[in-house]
Amino acid sequence: MRPDSTNPLLDGEDRALYIHLADDGAVFLVRWNGEQLWTDRSGLRAELETVRHTDTTILYTREDPGADPPSSVVEAFRLIRDTSLPIKILDRPHPHALVPASERRTVLRARDPRPGPG
Repeated sequence: MRPDSTNPLLDGEDRALYIHLADDGAVFLVRWNGEQLWTDRSGLRAELETVRHTDTTILYTREDPGADPPSSVVEAFRLIRDTSLPIKILDRPHPHALVPASERRTVLRARDPRPGPG
C-alpha cells in the first residue's frame, strides 16, 4: 500500500498499534507515531477501521492476563481479531496502561498552527 502523507497512521515503514484492554472497559492505545490515548470500545472500533487495510501489526496486552477476562474485554478483543491484522501478544503492558483510572490521560501530538502553503 502506498503511504498516505495526510494520515499519520499510514505513513512510514513500520506501523504498529498498541492496544491495552483494561478490565473496566477502557482501552489504551499507542499509535506508531507515539500518540497515546484512552478511549472506549467505540473509539477502539474507529481506530481499527483506520488501520484495517494497512500493514499494521497490533501489539496487545490486557489487564490481569492470568484471570478470566470480563465480557467487555472479550468483546473488545473480538473487534481486534476481526480486523485480520497480525496480533503480537506482549509479555508486559506499557507503563501508562497500568495507571489508575483517575490518572489516565491522553497525549496527542499538537497540530502545527502555521498555515499551509498557498
